[in-house]
Amino acid sequence: MPTPRDSADRFGRLMSPARPFVLTVAEPRMSTTADTDGLFELESLETSGLAAFRDARSSDVVEAARIEFLGQKQGKLRTAQERLKSLDPSARKAYGQRFNALKLALEAAWAGAKARLDRPAASGRGCAHSASRW
Repeated sequence: MPTPRDSADRFGRLMSPARPFVLTVAEPRMSTTADTDGLFELESLETSGLAAFRDARSSDVVEAARIEFLGQKQGKLRTAQERLKSLDPSARKAYGQRFNALKLALEAAWAGAKARLDRPAASGRGCAHSASRW
């Protein structure tokens, strides 16, 4: 039975007294300083790692850079991977994706540096001679 405080809509359905409508929207999660620092750390690691492989002029230097960045026990990439465990679950996805891209970039730079130094130096006669004939 309707009470005096209840009202009916135009279809005769009972409605409770009007209450202010409050829309609650979850605010987007802002990156914490730790999240931002972690991504900045990966950017810095990529810059220094790529430079080390690019600037290597001997196979010994390439191997030293491989150990420093890609080493299984104490490499900088391994340290960055360990940091993944300490992040919030919401930050892990972005960090993990960036970490995987970094790992691929450093591995490709290492392979490129190895290939560049393992390739025998082209003799001037062989290359110049074949190029001048055609």
